[in-house]
Amino acid sequence: MLINNETKNETMLTSIVGMERCDMVLQLAKLIRNAKTASKENSYSSVLLIDNSFSQELYNMVSIGDSGVADYRGITIINNVGYSPKEFIKYDHILIYHGLRVEPVLLMESDHIYVITNYEKNLNKRIGRQFEAIDGLQSKRFTVIYRDKAGKKVSEKNVNHYACIPEKNIVSQHILKYDIKDYMLYLALTHNGSQKIKNYSEPFISALEAMVRQILNWEDKNSHRYFLKLVRKAK
Repeated sequence: MLINNETKNETMLTSIVGMERCDMVLQLAKLIRNAKTASKENSYSSVLLIDNSFSQELYNMVSIGDSGVADYRGITIINNVGYSPKEFIKYDHILIYHGLRVEPVLLMESDHIYVITNYEKNLNKRIGRQFEAIDGLQSKRFTVIYRDKAGKKVSEKNVNHYACIPEKNIVSQHILKYDIKDYMLYLALTHNGSQKIKNYSEPFISALEAMVRQILNWEDKNSHRYFLKLVRKAK
């Protein structure tokens, strides 16, 4: 967490590592941006979303021209950026989409780390090779989201092994079975730049809720109601 000494505003850093499929990352940014409107606070959070992934799919989907900066419904999206505290403290939340290109300093400075992966051995070994090279990562805690589960042959324990994620460091896990509708919604999002969250499967939405509640420290009994309100409003 960063603190602006002038305004005393706190900036939360969140890293998302793994699959280069931008749908969950973009939907998370929308929810964080709009979260205050679901409670009694009629305001928005300032969110900076950094696309450092190999594919640059997220940034290229919303950018116009080669400025390096794009605006998506009040969310500032930039690409290929390193750790920059002086710029980061201008925002309430920094979401770093590493994809399969992990930036060690950004990862180690993050308050929350999410690994979004699937059951492909090669993908998880690519994550693992980078994790092994980061000093001090063993002190971090992870939430792991396993997407596209298509059977029982490959277990989450196998995934964690190849991705070099110590199971003792996992604070929570979410398993999303392969869902053709979710995949079609992802494809539609990449073509038209928009997709309503309520259209996704229940496991997809539940994983998003867990992420939002953790990042925003939503623990009160009304949190679920607030989240459902956010989902209904999100476009």
